[in-house]
Amino acid sequence: MNEPSGFCMRNLRESDLPALLEIERSCFWDPWPAMWFRRPIRARDFCWGVCDGNRLVGYLIACREDETLHIANLAIDPDYRNQGAATSLIKRIVQAATDERFKDIYLEVRRSNEEAIRLYERFGFKVTGVEENYYEGQEDALIMRITINGMV
Repeated sequence: MNEPSGFCMRNLRESDLPALLEIERSCFWDPWPAMWFRRPIRARDFCWGVCDGNRLVGYLIACREDETLHIANLAIDPDYRNQGAATSLIKRIVQAATDERFKDIYLEVRRSNEEAIRLYERFGFKVTGVEENYYEGQEDALIMRITINGMV
């Protein structure tokens, strides 16, 4: 897969947890704890990191839910945003969903995260619902979904 200049993509490893948690804390006011990353990384399923050389600069965690993929977490180091890393991760998960014949992909995104919403919309994700007070009881989540194979 073609990555943005200077970046590479690979499966996440448990040894990535310190860097991953640093990115998580720099991106979210309610970061996931380490234990929430360990299980999907150990399962080696749809857990990818974007690196600049040896430095982890972003990641995507997605989980299988029957015929659907759920993007549970995606974050890019603030110093590396708008350089194509998130776009590469979204392209990869859409391609994986297509290859593995998933019907759709969905995710939750903060209503206030306009930059992320625009990114997902560029790939064809549509708002299909709202989860009120999803984020620590303080902010709504938009539920966004894209159909991959067949009708949902």
